[in-house]
Amino acid sequence: MKVTRRSGFTLAEVMVTIMIVGIGLTMVVQALSVAKFKALQTYNVKAARDLGMLTLGRIRAGMYQEELDTRLTGSYAEEGFEYFDFEVRLGDEQFDESNDDDTESPFHDTWRAREEREEEAEREAGEDDSNEDPEEMDEDYEKVRIKVNFPKVGEYTNYVVLEEWIPWDQVYGLSEEEQAAAEAEAEEEEGR
Repeated sequence: MKVTRRSGFTLAEVMVTIMIVGIGLTMVVQALSVAKFKALQTYNVKAARDLGMLTLGRIRAGMYQEELDTRLTGSYAEEGFEYFDFEVRLGDEQFDESNDDDTESPFHDTWRAREEREEEAEREAGEDDSNEDPEEMDEDYEKVRIKVNFPKVGEYTNYVVLEEWIPWDQVYGLSEEEQAAAEAEAEEEEGR
């Protein structure tokens, strides 16, 4: 009698192969899920930053001068981001949530504005030998902070805080005396 060997896989070999393929597919699906969460978070952070910069631009343009006497809040539904909203704080006023540490926000834009102001102050101090106090120069600017909230994705933060130093008159408008002087100057210009 002749023993012939059959070609093929044993049951153990097939089970090991299926287990390896299953583990590999599970890892790929998890990686895709994490990648989708990170992509959505990146999109939300970028959109929130852009919307925050839009609002800061509107404040700089004087569009919210009447509303800035109180706490300014709003939504970005008109811009197509109905789940995004914002809060604006002036000066050293903090946001309502005491458990949020704004320095952990994905984007915090204070260093650039401070560096520019410091460089400008150094240039002016070098050109002008008057005894101006640097703190007095800061009074010409108001610290404007905006917190843009968006839907939470996984374990990531769901807000972005932007901070910018904006000239006082752009934030609050001209005082009555300055406005009267500007109107008088404009009338004088038209009279010429």
